Amino acid sequence: MTVVSNSSPLISLARIGKLELLAALFGQVSIPPEVHQEVTVDGRMLPGAEEVKRAGWIRVLGPPLPPDASLVQRCEGLGPGEAAAIYLGNYLHAELILLDEWKARRVAKEANLPIVGCLGILEDSI
Repeated sequence: MTVVSNSSPLISLARIGKLELLAALFGQVSIPPEVHQEVTVDGRMLPGAEEVKRAGWIRVLGPPLPPDASLVQRCEGLGPGEAAAIYLGNYLHAELILLDEWKARRVAKEANLPIVGCLGILEDSI
């Protein structure tokens, strides 16, 4: 299953000691370089930084092609990590994209990307 994540689900799940749920549910999760930077460098003293660095099941990927101009336009106003996660999810034809923020979820939905957030992940693990 191809799964792409933004930073907020990684940070939130790490904060409650549940980051490994993603590995258990999906096997592998892809993140764009912007999300990796946000979690492990910019947030190096915050929950999730070390966990994401050590997680061998998280792979950092960037789309090799620039995103479609219409998708870039729809992503205006989103954070760089959110936009990059949507671009990567679109490029990979992700079966699931992990997003919590409502604006990013709206854009992903408009791009026909299946979405789940932290609550959905926790529900799936029960």
